[in-house]
Amino acid sequence: MTILNIAKKIEIIRSLERIIFLYPLLFLCLSVYGQKYYFDNYSVIEGLAQSRVYTVIQDYNDYIWLGTVAGASKFDGINFVNYTIENGLAEGGVRAIFQDSFGNIWLGHLGGGLTRFKDGEFEFVDLPDTLLIDDVTSIMQDSYERLWLTTWGDGAYVFYNLNDKISDLKFEHFKGKRFSDRIYSTLRTSEDELYFVTDIGIKKFNKKEDYLRKFVQKELSAGSKNAIEAFIFLYFSSPEGDSLEELLVVGKKDDYYRYNT
Repeated sequence: MTILNIAKKIEIIRSLERIIFLYPLLFLCLSVYGQKYYFDNYSVIEGLAQSRVYTVIQDYNDYIWLGTVAGASKFDGINFVNYTIENGLAEGGVRAIFQDSFGNIWLGHLGGGLTRFKDGEFEFVDLPDTLLIDDVTSIMQDSYERLWLTTWGDGAYVFYNLNDKISDLKFEHFKGKRFSDRIYSTLRTSEDELYFVTDIGIKKFNKKEDYLRKFVQKELSAGSKNAIEAFIFLYFSSPEGDSLEELLVVGKKDDYYRYNT
C-alpha cells in the first residue's frame, strides 16, 4: 500500500502557470463529455418504509434492499415492499445489509440483532442476551465463506456454516485487545485482503496466520494525538470497466489520509 497525506496544500498544485494551462483543457472536456443526469426521489410518499436510510444493496435478482430506521424495504423499480418485526425481522432499525455467496441476505440491526432472509423467509438469529448488544455497523463475507459482523461497541462476530439451520450456526466473538470494541466499517479488496476500521486504528486480517494484526501507519497509530473520526471507501473503475481501484480515506481531527489498496 502507498500512503498520501492529502491535507498538505503544497502537494496540490505548485504552479499558477499549470492552473492556467489546465483550465481550458478542463473546459473542453466538460464541453465534449458533459452529460445530463436525471434523478428520481423516493420517500415515504412513494412507499419507502422510512426517510432515514442507513444502507442500500442490490441483490442477485436485481432487487434493491434498503435498511431504514423502521426496518427493511425491497424495491423492484416501481413498488416498495416493507418488512418489520411482524415479518420476522429482529427488533430495531436495519443498519447493515449483505448478501452472501449462497444467496442469503443478512440484516444487522440497531441495538444489536441479526436477521437472515433465506428461501423467501426471515429468520431471527437468536443469541444469548449478553451477546450482540450494540449497533451492527457492517457485514462482510470472506473467501472462506465466513460472515464478519462488526458492531459499534461489542467488537466483531464471525459466523460459520452460513447456509445451515439458524440453530446450527456457529460463531466466534472478537473483542477487546485482540480487536477493538468499536468497529466502524470493513473492506474486502480485490486481492482478497480484509481491513477493519476501528477507533484505535486499522486492523488487517492475516489469512495465513488466521490472525488480526494492526495495520501499522505512523499517522494512524493509537498513540498519535488524534483518533480516527471519519472514514470512507471509494471505488473507481476504468472507462472500459475492466479494472477497479480501491481507495480508503481515513479522517482524523486535523488531517485526512488516502490509502491505495
